[in-house]
Amino acid sequence: MNIRLLTAALLCFGCLGVRPATAQQKVSLKLDFSTAKKYQYDFSTHQDIRQTIKGQEVRSQQDIRMGYTMQAGKKDAAGNTVVESTYNRFSYLMNNPMMGGKVGYDSGHPEDSSTANGLVAGMMSRLFKEVFSGFLHHSFSFTISPQGKVISVTGITEMMDSALDHADFLPQQVREAMKTNMKKSFSNEAMRETLDKSFDLYAGHPVAVGDSWEKSASLTTPVAMDMQSHYTVKDIKDKTVSLAVSSTLASGQSGETKLSGTQSGTMEVDRKSGIPLRADLNQKMEGSLSTQGMTIPMEITGTITITGKAL
Repeated sequence: MNIRLLTAALLCFGCLGVRPATAQQKVSLKLDFSTAKKYQYDFSTHQDIRQTIKGQEVRSQQDIRMGYTMQAGKKDAAGNTVVESTYNRFSYLMNNPMMGGKVGYDSGHPEDSSTANGLVAGMMSRLFKEVFSGFLHHSFSFTISPQGKVISVTGITEMMDSALDHADFLPQQVREAMKTNMKKSFSNEAMRETLDKSFDLYAGHPVAVGDSWEKSASLTTPVAMDMQSHYTVKDIKDKTVSLAVSSTLASGQSGETKLSGTQSGTMEVDRKSGIPLRADLNQKMEGSLSTQGMTIPMEITGTITITGKAL
């Protein structure tokens, strides 16, 4: 064989096996609940709260944990999916020195939920138990688009009514007043905002490692707050995509509670379905609470962990 032809052939063969260093793998992330019909999610958050009341520092902690399934239903002509969510664990524990210990309820460990003594602590623990146990095995539904926008939520009001009806040791008038107050935080619209913040994270176009985009959200409960988030693709694997996320949060100047701060961490998203599989976030906020004629400075540091898996 002619040596020149052999050399040319080897060079061409080598060219076929070499990719330019600038070429990058791109993925199009969007939500497709039909890929996995049912998921189990676990959400947990821990917060350390420091307040200064009349010159004295008061520290407290609160832990919230929720477990719930998401069952995908049919899609409409626009690709929107109706998802039914059912709680299978609910926990709210508060450790406040003014209460003398831990107060709250954990459906996973009801026998040791509370350790505080006293009439007020006992009443609060019983109230938490009756109300939060009422959430268990109740469902609500939401409609979500492939872009992660939550369009509507139904069933939260009925679930709240059922939960508060469990607290039948309270007078009817007190229960109705509690329903009115709690529905400000546990309403269809409040849940829509929460879910929308969790799922509205997609760029809307193919992305590669190093690409970034912005998302904004406005929350009205429990505190009116604007949230601006910055996402960056850290890694792309065969089954997952890793994202770095950093957010700034700021409440308005009106209202009793004024807070601002940051939230940052990482997320892992299923590459095929776009469904978030894990999030690990750190939060730091500061501001003040105005109550009973006092302005109380406060700082909050916390962690948030969310895990999901197909069933």
